[in-house]
Amino acid sequence: MRAEVRAGRLGIADAAWAGWWIMRYQLGAAELEPVYEAAVRMLKDQPEGVLAARTHAWFDVEVARRLRPGARVALDAHRAAGDRLVVCTSSSTYAADAACRHFGLTDRVATRLQVVDGRFTGTVAELALGPRKLDATRAWCAREGVDLADATFYTDSVSDLALLEAVARPVVVHPDRPLAAIARARGWPIADWGDAG
Repeated sequence: MRAEVRAGRLGIADAAWAGWWIMRYQLGAAELEPVYEAAVRMLKDQPEGVLAARTHAWFDVEVARRLRPGARVALDAHRAAGDRLVVCTSSSTYAADAACRHFGLTDRVATRLQVVDGRFTGTVAELALGPRKLDATRAWCAREGVDLADATFYTDSVSDLALLEAVARPVVVHPDRPLAAIARARGWPIADWGDAG
């Protein structure tokens, strides 16, 4: 949001409204789906290629350098074991594709926006948020012939609880407070990957 405000594409009032809802969602007090859908409506009739390029540029500048040291260690260990590395994110496919490119990931499960003739319709085609992220991940697993019950999943957010419960090896990394409490109660590993760059 900060990058969009700096670029003049998002007003302060809209950013504050979205930030408020995101904070409430992270605390488990609100559903983020209406906020996501409102943001996507603002993209109606815009060219997909413009957002894709803008997202990749943002990722290059703001995100790529921020990989925590422990994340690199975990990724390398999974590569050495021959595991598929799949990002499962509530973010758009454009951000997920940038993550795949930068971090050498195999594939992605992400929120897909509806596009017709190269332009956004203003609606979400598939939302990978909260329990719907589990649905999207199960659909990906079915297409790819992957057994989700044999997977490892890393997250920092209680919003991913449904997916954590569906895998063999749930790992929480720098968790929000609600997720930290659940992880301690269930005996799930809580990882510290160090500070981002």
